[in-house]
Amino acid sequence: MSTEPTTSPVTKLVPGITLVALVAMIAGAIFHVATLRQAPAPAFNRSMAPDAPVYTDKSSWFAKPLVQPAGGWEKPWGIDLFWINDKNPSYKGGWNAPTDWAGNQAEFNEDLIWIERVKSALPTYAPKIRTAANLSGTEFDTKSADALEQEDVLAAFDVYGNEFNLMRGLIIGGRGAGAKLAADLYSQRIQNAPSFENVFGIVVIADAEPSALDAFASMSACTDETTSFPCLFDITGLNTEERATQLTLLAQSLSIALDTNAPKPAAPLAPMEFIDIAPINKPDGQ
Repeated sequence: MSTEPTTSPVTKLVPGITLVALVAMIAGAIFHVATLRQAPAPAFNRSMAPDAPVYTDKSSWFAKPLVQPAGGWEKPWGIDLFWINDKNPSYKGGWNAPTDWAGNQAEFNEDLIWIERVKSALPTYAPKIRTAANLSGTEFDTKSADALEQEDVLAAFDVYGNEFNLMRGLIIGGRGAGAKLAADLYSQRIQNAPSFENVFGIVVIADAEPSALDAFASMSACTDETTSFPCLFDITGLNTEERATQLTLLAQSLSIALDTNAPKPAAPLAPMEFIDIAPINKPDGQ
């Protein structure tokens, strides 16, 4: 005579308890994700953006020579670096961070170590810009914030070109998001521009996004033997010493190439001096 095993009441409850626990875990995970999701930020409003930088003021630059370097009419031909640092994604106070926000300074400080080593041979201009924040919003909001930081880069470069460049050789570059802005700068202010046709020579990038690399796809990579410009120099992965040494050598090569091949601009005329001459009083009839 066979007997069937009896199922205890506790055993019968196990599947039900397991199912309830599983549902509770899923509900808890959904609640956790929902509470962590970034709430949409208020819509972009240009009138609420931080004050625009004034690039004729030295306080609007992370780096700028204290003394104006000699113009391109001198020999050897001087070279400048126009550098755009990466953005810090942690700003949450609006769609664009103020130019004096500490997070932007911290990003520039990462590059300052090697920039300090090259600035005597390669005067550096690094503008403060209202970097776009990483907020949740519409495509319009995101594009508007990106457009504002691009506007600052172009405005800074316009002041540099009009007041500081003096026909000196030019290197532009940037790290991370700054490399993308450097690509925008190249396409909108340098490429096919007669004023920079003869003096522009090198693009320096680090940790660049694919879109930035695509913008410079037609340029050959800079090497120790580079004599043909413009060229692209990717410093990603190089240490501080390597960046400073190689960039200094490339700047020297560009200077030699300009002195050898580019038409030398004429030095500006000395300012004219006007002398007041007292009128000559002659006797009547003479």
